[in-house]
Amino acid sequence: MEPVIIPDHVDRDQIEASARALHAKGYNCVQAVSCAFAEIMGVDVDLCFRLGEGQGGGLATHTETCGALLGGAMVLGLARSHGCADPTSKMATYEYTKKLVAKFEPLYGTTICSEIRAQDLMGKNLMKVCKDAVGEAARMTADVLEELAADLKKARAAEGK
Repeated sequence: MEPVIIPDHVDRDQIEASARALHAKGYNCVQAVSCAFAEIMGVDVDLCFRLGEGQGGGLATHTETCGALLGGAMVLGLARSHGCADPTSKMATYEYTKKLVAKFEPLYGTTICSEIRAQDLMGKNLMKVCKDAVGEAARMTADVLEELAADLKKARAAEGK
């Protein structure tokens, strides 16, 4: 497998537009966010799409954790994980995912899909709420991804690599 590219900078407007466009095309929230990052990270878009397929609608329409947030967590896992040959990186990956949650949750007051969807008080424009969550999660994932890239660069410099 080719190494994952961890970009030093992500164009937030472009990544948000890409995630929103994918969502409008019929991708679920997980797929829209994770696939928006696939190309810039050198990851197979179709694989991201397939991995995210069962997670839409708050995990297979159970309206649990917001899919846009789950897509961001997938991106951070791709970037931070050491892979199956070295399963010791998960706690560090969790820390970056917690940073994403800490950015996302205050915006909606929750991470639960059904509670975010309920914020469409008129009940007429559910997809707008989801599209907005997808766009925001993509932007926030870019923020955390850049922080991760900077932290990894510092760690490598300290190791003399």
